[in-house]
Amino acid sequence: QKDGFDPDEYKVYTKASKLFLTNVKAGKVDTKYIPIRSYASNRKVMDYAYPTINGINDNMLTYLLTNHNNNIKLMNSHAHNVGVEKSIDSPVLIDVNANWLVKYGKLLNYKKAIYAVNITKDVLYEDLKQIMVDLNNEGIIFAIRVKRYNEFITMLIKQTKPKFLIVDKMIWGKTTLSTSNTFINLLTLKKLADSENIKIIYEDPHMSVDKETAEKIGMRYLYKY
Repeated sequence: QKDGFDPDEYKVYTKASKLFLTNVKAGKVDTKYIPIRSYASNRKVMDYAYPTINGINDNMLTYLLTNHNNNIKLMNSHAHNVGVEKSIDSPVLIDVNANWLVKYGKLLNYKKAIYAVNITKDVLYEDLKQIMVDLNNEGIIFAIRVKRYNEFITMLIKQTKPKFLIVDKMIWGKTTLSTSNTFINLLTLKKLADSENIKIIYEDPHMSVDKETAEKIGMRYLYKY
């Protein structure tokens, strides 16, 4: 090992990266189902479909997904595999990329799937809004994944009326809410959700959130992995 470079670790990474790209391109993406539970009762209400690749461990996959392009590729392959081609007979939450939804939204017909839309900067807003409105009219359930709260997200929520919002884990710090401003944003998000009759799902919240805080920020459902 020299200057922090470990050739063995690099070999492992290169092999995993090649396996990742090969499997994603071929649509060979597996699913780990993670229970989404009620905060109040701990009762399972649905599953979260988390994409995995056979032969790549969770830590390596997490590292590979720090690359934005890898993340999009895996999400698209998994969404097509689970959200279009497979039959869904029980409630399950599936992440989909906004541009993928614009392209394939008309193929979606599973009434028990909840398509969690990940917003990207390059998506055409009017196209995305229209497909989400169309899905609503067809009785297809969708959610919006919130990675940062801003006016764009507020407008999209009001105009498309999703059934759920997912508060992404990147909003949290290592042990608690990252900043007081984050807490204020979540209070605002909860108020908006209440006004539109939308339920909020929290991804991987920390145990340091007490019951009173959880109620204030609308932590009705949550999942951990």
